[in-house]
Formats: sequence, structure tokens, C-alpha cells
Amino acid sequence: GMDDLWSALTEPDRLARWIGTVDGELRLGGEFRAAFFTSGWEGVGRVRECDPP
Repeated sequence: GMDDLWSALTEPDRLARWIGTVDGELRLGGEFRAAFFTSGWEGVGRVRECDPP
């Protein structure tokens, strides 16, 4: 359900099993570094919006 999806998007260990590695602060205003397995994309980002279901 939605809670499981939210968990998969906000918990780095679950993200790592699904899409790629994420290191940083997955919270509002947090900065992170990510590397996606399938696309090879790597970069940095900032969480600008974060509303749990």
C-alpha cells in the first residue's frame, strides 16, 4: 500500500534494493547524493517537498 511505497522512497536501505544508492538526509530540506542502477545517473539533490501519505 501507500505506507509501503512511502517507506521504499524514504528509507535509504530500501531505495538501495530498488533503484540505487542514496546517501544523505531524506527529509525536508535535506541534501542527498544518489546513483541509479539502471540509468547510470549520479548526482546530488535536495528534498524540497516531503509529505507522508
